Order: sequence, then structure tokens, then C-alpha cells
Amino acid sequence: MKEAAAVAFFNLAAAVGLGAFGTHALQARIEPDQLAIWKTSQGYHLGVGVAILAIMALPLLAERTRKRAAWAMLAGTALFSGSLYALAVGAPRIAGAITPFGGATWIVTLVILGVSVYRSKQAA
Repeated sequence: MKEAAAVAFFNLAAAVGLGAFGTHALQARIEPDQLAIWKTSQGYHLGVGVAILAIMALPLLAERTRKRAAWAMLAGTALFSGSLYALAVGAPRIAGAITPFGGATWIVTLVILGVSVYRSKQAA
């Protein structure tokens, strides 16, 4: 479990660093619509990092479930935020076709977690 928590902190550090990079290094180099894409990506990236930490701290879930969920959320971040970061700096627009897969990964993971928490309460 400590590995997944460590990954969450590294994810958060990357989100903060990429946010600063976008604000300070990219702002004068890319178009405002591209910067908006960057900021959207960074905002979700940061939010998911916090979500991973919340998942790791939730005692209602089995450790195995928390680990799998944390890795699934990280994979969703790579797909969603990664594709948007790439689009913002000039990747072909087809890269945007990857973005929904990341969002879907997050949604499915969160629904599975919701069901798992609900079932754990039922057993209590």
C-alpha cells in the first residue's frame, strides 16, 4: 500500500510542476486555447492525485482494492491528462481521441469503489 501512496504523492508533485511549467514557460509560447487545454489537464491531474490519496486512506476498502483503484486512477491520468498535455503542445488532434478513455477509466474506477464501499457498509 505504501507504494500506491508514494505514487499518489509523485503524481501530485508532477501535477504541481506541470501547472507551474504551463504558467511560466508555456504561457508566452502557446495560444490561449492551447493553454486552456493545458490547465484543464493539470486541474484533473491534481484532483486525481488527491483522489488517490483518499482511496488509500479509506479503511472500508480492502488493501488489494485500494491498490488496484490507485493504479487504475493513475492509468486514467496518463490517458486523460497525458493526451491533453500532448494536445496543448502541438500533438496531432487525433491524440484527443485518447482523452475519453482516461475519463472513462476514472468513472468506472470510482463507481466500482462506490459499490465496494456500499457493500462494506451493508456487511457491518
